[in-house]
Amino acid sequence: MRQYLGTVKYNPNEWVYVAQDQLKNTAASYWALFKRLQHWEQFSSRLQKKFDGPNSRAKLSVKLYSGKQKDNEMVEIFVARKTQIYGRIHYPATEIPALLIPLLITQLKEELWEHLVTLSFNNIDKLIMRASNLEREFVTRPNSNQLANEKITQKNLNQ
Repeated sequence: MRQYLGTVKYNPNEWVYVAQDQLKNTAASYWALFKRLQHWEQFSSRLQKKFDGPNSRAKLSVKLYSGKQKDNEMVEIFVARKTQIYGRIHYPATEIPALLIPLLITQLKEELWEHLVTLSFNNIDKLIMRASNLEREFVTRPNSNQLANEKITQKNLNQ
């Protein structure tokens, strides 16, 4: 927020007023209790303590390190969600480290994970591209279990 306000060249005396207009939901309700604080440092410090403290980071870490890709969730959306969580924990994150890639692979759907676990990726974009291609392949052609079940069903119908 500080970077945005400085970039847009707001007068520092107006930063609190501009920033408080951007607050939503819980943050807006929380800030309503402290509107008398008119200096940026007080404003920034209060909000960071409430919404960027150790408890918040611990909850975000749980979200990052747990949870699998949902059946109806596209790879791009899943990875974007996880990298956004990583960015919130490690703000300001300038780049997503390569060490996060193996974690993401293990959290993908099983049929994707099986094909990606032995490969090496040096960046998130390559992982997304390969996993998305695999995902499209699985949508356009049935997997071997589906084919086997269809053959068994067809055989039972013919008997």
